[in-house]
Amino acid sequence: MCALATAAPAYAHHEAIFGPQSSAALTWPDFLSVQVFDVQRGKGDEKTHTTTTVFSGGVTPFRAPVSLAFVVPLSIETEPGGASKRGVEDALLAGRYQRDTNRLSEALHLESSFVMAVAGLELPTGNMDHPFGHGRPGSIAAGLISLERRPIAMIAYTYLHKSGEYQGNRASGNVFAGGGVAWTPIDNEAEGKLFSLQLGGSYERTTREHEAGEPIELSGGRGTFLHPTVVFDIGTHVQMFTIFSLPVAQSWRDPNDRQRFRFGSGAIFKL
Repeated sequence: MCALATAAPAYAHHEAIFGPQSSAALTWPDFLSVQVFDVQRGKGDEKTHTTTTVFSGGVTPFRAPVSLAFVVPLSIETEPGGASKRGVEDALLAGRYQRDTNRLSEALHLESSFVMAVAGLELPTGNMDHPFGHGRPGSIAAGLISLERRPIAMIAYTYLHKSGEYQGNRASGNVFAGGGVAWTPIDNEAEGKLFSLQLGGSYERTTREHEAGEPIELSGGRGTFLHPTVVFDIGTHVQMFTIFSLPVAQSWRDPNDRQRFRFGSGAIFKL
């Protein structure tokens, strides 16, 4: 993840907010990662539970500051009554551009700052919502700015996701906007010692699903969430994070889409 060791902690909660596609925006250019995201939705006893395991990697095949990320999610979804389905979600191929903003750092008396832009395609390689290799690709775009003056780092970001389409059917898309602050009392990259406490907040809008080319009336909604997070290093090449996403306010057209909680945890291996 890391252009700068202490820039990474401010960014970790942003990764989990994005959920399974979060690895597209890691600030380390070269990495491998395994992450698990868990979401529970519903009202009363009507609960839907989705667990997504994500395998991802990043490389720098071109001259920096451009790098690529590849993300493969696998999901298990349990419906009310116990019925479940499992399979591979669409893979994501994304390009990332990251640039230090030295003039901004000097003007604000910061130790470091940077901006990042991400764009990617969801390839129809999954089998959860359509046969393998069929359907139109989805897309994502994201932008982020990070400001750091140790031991405090802050971020602001926006994220857009448009789902792919198959025979007129399309899952909901997402638009996120938010920010966060990280306090990192332990930060020694050379010795592989890092511990960071973080709190993020986001406003999230979910678009309507489509069936046979028509929007589904009882779908989509919006919510505001808080994201308490812990990030720590294990040695010089492994970073771990754990995040809980807690709803503050929600409004959904279908009460069964109401989110009870989100949880994420993962390991990122710096290459």
